[in-house]
Amino acid sequence: MFANLVSYPIESDLLQWESKIVVRDQEQTPRLYVRLKLTGTEFPMFDTIPFVRIGSAHARFVEIAEDLSSVKAYFDTAPPARGRVEFGYDDQVLLRFPRGFTRAQVARLDEARLAPALRYQGKLFGQRG
Repeated sequence: MFANLVSYPIESDLLQWESKIVVRDQEQTPRLYVRLKLTGTEFPMFDTIPFVRIGSAHARFVEIAEDLSSVKAYFDTAPPARGRVEFGYDDQVLLRFPRGFTRAQVARLDEARLAPALRYQGKLFGQRG
């Protein structure tokens, strides 16, 4: 799309992300996910599949907000310790977020409030100091 006018992937300081661990049902069983929320532009819906990746790790689910202002991406395995956050459709990266991902930036859940079966965020995402 406009390849002769625009160089992809686009990088801009307007592009931001935040991350936290959330609980989400998968096949009627609660599981932990790392959720990235992407903001800073309008994320259009196309007839293709959107993706979010951190390095080589791809999100299991990607949801574009109804108002197109954000994307939520859910990772069911631990993302790499460090990596670039990228968004695109099918296999084309359109956006690259300037702030790199590190696991230390992931907001954690309060272990004491989790069901015993969900108390594995330290094992999955690394222990906090």
